[in-house]
Amino acid sequence: MPGPDHLRHSPAQTGATTPALLLAGLLFFPPLLPFLLNATSFLIGTIIVCLALLFSYLAGFIVVRRSESFTEIAVFTGLLSLFVLAHLAICYLFIPVALGRALQTLPVLAIFLLAVPVVVAAIFERDDASIDRAVLIMMIGFLLSALLSVIGLQPPGNYGEKPTFPFTEPSFLAFTIVPVLIYFCVTRSFLWRWAAVAALAAFAATVSNLTTLATCLLVTLTFARWWQIGGAAGAGYLVWPYVDQDYFIDRLTLTEETVNLTALVYLQGWQMLEESLRVTEGWGRGLQQLGIGYTNTLASYRINQLMGGDLNLLDGGFLLAKTGSEFGIIGIAAIAALTIFAGFALLRLRAFARGKAELSRALILSYSSVVGITVEIYLRGSTYFTGTMLLLCSSIFYLLHTRKARKLAPHARVAV
Repeated sequence: MPGPDHLRHSPAQTGATTPALLLAGLLFFPPLLPFLLNATSFLIGTIIVCLALLFSYLAGFIVVRRSESFTEIAVFTGLLSLFVLAHLAICYLFIPVALGRALQTLPVLAIFLLAVPVVVAAIFERDDASIDRAVLIMMIGFLLSALLSVIGLQPPGNYGEKPTFPFTEPSFLAFTIVPVLIYFCVTRSFLWRWAAVAALAAFAATVSNLTTLATCLLVTLTFARWWQIGGAAGAGYLVWPYVDQDYFIDRLTLTEETVNLTALVYLQGWQMLEESLRVTEGWGRGLQQLGIGYTNTLASYRINQLMGGDLNLLDGGFLLAKTGSEFGIIGIAAIAALTIFAGFALLRLRAFARGKAELSRALILSYSSVVGITVEIYLRGSTYFTGTMLLLCSSIFYLLHTRKARKLAPHARVAV
């Protein structure tokens, strides 16, 4: 019986498909449509990528050696859909439900999840050098995107005050770059790690974006010793007088009196979460129901007063607000479990970065994706269907099968 190593060493894929191309599709294409075509979320772009992945599999460009993976995903999708429908049925007891909107999401969910085995085969089961090369190319792409934003060189499109092509705002770049930046930093030398973090921190300070700055802090926790973190904090203190202090102070002022729309949107997310739990007695509104019905939060009133319209009612601003509002205590429990696992993943990455553990590149990318999703959960998110979420689902699927393979071949050497 083959050992667990067969999960990360597959024969060369046919065609021109490479991990770099697929990562670029996952992380750069979904935000491209909102930038160029004014799409309302990442969903359309993500599903197009998923369909392209499934076509590549059917055409033989990507080889999925475990055909039973699709059966497992189909069973899971079926069970998840039944849960969603049962949950919606109970939601009717508390509030009106837009059933059609929820039902339209189920085929999207199926396409999204069916693409997971293809992502695993095309990225996670490649050799270490291929994954390293793919992440390096992505890092160059992200840094180039940041640089072009700073110098103001952007293509025509529909975007806000701080476009960062292909992202409409720096916060979207921030939560998308996290798994790539974590992987890059934990696998590189001291100089390259801090150069990458410093470059992103400089971008955050230049465009005044708190989410990007928080991303730098999270990434630093995955590799830096505590004295290094203290040194970085000292450097930040020295730079503080030269940044837009008013922006960062306003961004952290979470009251209805603020005029900072970003802070208001974040506050609105927490207030909508509280409102949803209260009116449904902790059960939640149901899949894709957030923002559909009437909301009576003070932050929403303030946003409407300032700009004459609504902002982020459908996504809540961050995933905890959306998931908790729509699935209640069950959703919050799922988020808590994922957060605990992210803490474990962070410790594994720190151990590897400090030379105290051995990890394959596929496992590093998996753990990086798990840690990275916490930015979308707690700070800034878009929708359930993003490239980073697909990367997370693929990471979990890969980790589960790696664990299963270890149990089947306990004496085989594998880095976990």
